Amino acid sequence: MALDVEKDNEIAIAVYKKLGYSIEREHGVELEGKTYRFYRMVKSIIHNK
Repeated sequence: MALDVEKDNEIAIAVYKKLGYSIEREHGVELEGKTYRFYRMVKSIIHNK
């Protein structure tokens, strides 16, 4: 499972880490002349039986 979170959103990043997500990479999006920075966070959802 994957999600993107703004790099400056420290509270959300901490919550997602508590839920088992880890930062995979950083990326940016330019919109109307401003660049927004994000972390792609991932979590494995595979369960062994």
